[in-house]
Amino acid sequence: MLSSRIRSSTAFASGRCRRHVLVKAQQQTDAGSPRPTPSAVPKMPPRPGMRPPTPGVMLGPDGQPLEVVPVEKTGEDAWAGVAAIDRGEADATSTSKALLLAGGDAAFILLFAVIGRINHGELLDVETLNTALPFWIGWFATAPFLGGFGKEAQGSDVGAAAGAAAKCWAAGIPLGLAIRGLSRGYVPPTPFIVVSLATTLVLLVGWRALLAKNTAPPAKLSPVAQAAARKDKQGNPFEFMMLLISLVKRW
Repeated sequence: MLSSRIRSSTAFASGRCRRHVLVKAQQQTDAGSPRPTPSAVPKMPPRPGMRPPTPGVMLGPDGQPLEVVPVEKTGEDAWAGVAAIDRGEADATSTSKALLLAGGDAAFILLFAVIGRINHGELLDVETLNTALPFWIGWFATAPFLGGFGKEAQGSDVGAAAGAAAKCWAAGIPLGLAIRGLSRGYVPPTPFIVVSLATTLVLLVGWRALLAKNTAPPAKLSPVAQAAARKDKQGNPFEFMMLLISLVKRW
């Protein structure tokens, strides 16, 4: 019995001794081998086309540096349809000028109908309004979407204003002729079509060009003056309609 205990103690002591020797040898091995430094850690190669990072520069998902573009340099196309951006001094007169253009267009289309009735020896009665109605519908259904009341049409540049009116004429008057034909059940005679196109071209484009010639260029206001002009500004149904048109054009 005593001899078996002595053998167990001897085996336990020899096992501890062997573990101690293995741990000591492992520590010596770790001490003798150099540890990897941060600079020796392998780095992932950069992707093709990726620029090396610059301190203080933010990179996009493609690895290219992000560019900050001032709002003043983005142009109007960047905001078209997103919202009706307040453009400062131009906004103070844009609504009234657009209403002036719309009223003048309606008046000259009515004048066209009056001239036609007089040339045919007809009375100026309710039928005169019926003659002008299809052309009113065609004009106002297309002009807002073709820049007929936009910045160029409201400006003082005669060529730009005449060009905007010509675009609206090229779409609105033929549409008016088509509406007239559908409402009466027959295609308008060729002489009527030719006279209508020529007369409305002279009247609509001519009056728009004359208005632009007599329009003073907008004055350049300072940012403080622009902020003062926009203070307590209230909207109106016409501005809401223009906002909806800009959204439709964006789509």
